Amino acid sequence: DKAKVNAEYKKALANLLPQAQLSFSRSSGKRSFLGNQIPADINGQSLSMHQALFNGPSWFALEREKQHKAAAALTYSSHMQALMGEAAVSYLNLIRDHEQNQASKALMINAQQHLKHAGILYQNGSLTKADKLQATAQYQQSLSNHLQSKAALKSSQHDLYRLTQHYYPSV
Repeated sequence: DKAKVNAEYKKALANLLPQAQLSFSRSSGKRSFLGNQIPADINGQSLSMHQALFNGPSWFALEREKQHKAAAALTYSSHMQALMGEAAVSYLNLIRDHEQNQASKALMINAQQHLKHAGILYQNGSLTKADKLQATAQYQQSLSNHLQSKAALKSSQHDLYRLTQHYYPSV
């Protein structure tokens, strides 16, 4: 997680910065002034700073966090590259399935017209029943192929949507 890595890095860096302490105290009491006791407020303030010359564990922790941060950035970049590659492949599959769907639709329309023509020829006696049944089988096969290509196109659309969260109804 990128935020966690950044937080750990900042924490490791903070251990190397100077440490400051500020304190303030206030008290009331009596002071002696020329033999007389006079009420007085006494304020105290102090500021202290501490910086170690070399804090080995903190330096090593900072270096470790730098390496973790760099590794996290590389991992993130790698995941993004993989996602872009998957999206590109998915888009190309969508284009391929769209083209196959268009081709299967054209073949189905052609087979439907051939079946219609074969029906007319069969009624006129110019075509045998076997030829008409073969034309019917070709149409049914082309219809089946077209339905399969439509299903493949829908699947490709869904795969691309899963990766991009954007629906592409047409290519």
